[in-house]
Amino acid sequence: MRPAPRVLQPPAAAVVTISVALCHARVRRKQEWQVSVERPPVPGWYPDPAKSGTRYWDGHYWVASRPERQPYAARAHHRGWGLTLLIFGVFSVLTSPTHPFNPESGETFVERLGIAFLSLVLGLVSAAAGLYLLRGRGPTEKAVQELSAQAAYRRAVAAPRQDANPAAPPTPVEPVRPPMSDAARVAQINALANPDTAQALQNLNHLRYTRVITEDEFRAAKARLLGD
Repeated sequence: MRPAPRVLQPPAAAVVTISVALCHARVRRKQEWQVSVERPPVPGWYPDPAKSGTRYWDGHYWVASRPERQPYAARAHHRGWGLTLLIFGVFSVLTSPTHPFNPESGETFVERLGIAFLSLVLGLVSAAAGLYLLRGRGPTEKAVQELSAQAAYRRAVAAPRQDANPAAPPTPVEPVRPPMSDAARVAQINALANPDTAQALQNLNHLRYTRVITEDEFRAAKARLLGD
């Protein structure tokens, strides 16, 4: 005896239905979100669903996944080396005059004078190198933010935009038709009374609504059918 097929109880069936509906809704929202970010309205950084990161839209194309280089950004400076060289240079310059007047070192006066001169030169060079490394650190963070905002604004202005209120298309002007005579009106009535002519006119209207033929072609064919 074959076992009866298992039927889901109402609560279990409801849970399965709700789960499937939530999955479909999640997939639909993801697709709508991908379409919405395909061509953003303004330049900037946007999420990259393919790489789980960010990518930059410059108003025309998607560019690299890292920030673009700004020419006005502050350059990296070696603050630690600058302070070290500056302190060593100042110390060497301040202690250099004491070398000639230290007879306990064992060198002659000329040797002590040469050591003092070398210490003075080395100190000046070290201090100059330290000041060079500690020179201007570039614009401040606020200035960089302002420059970035100005650059983004210029790119947004330069990017092509669609007109929010495009001009309405011109209204086609119907040609003025001359008044029909009584004989022509009677001929049209007789033509419409013919089943073949009525079927042909119905097919002609279908071709016009499906845009298979143009409006001018429809009028010309209708005039031939009705004998205008």
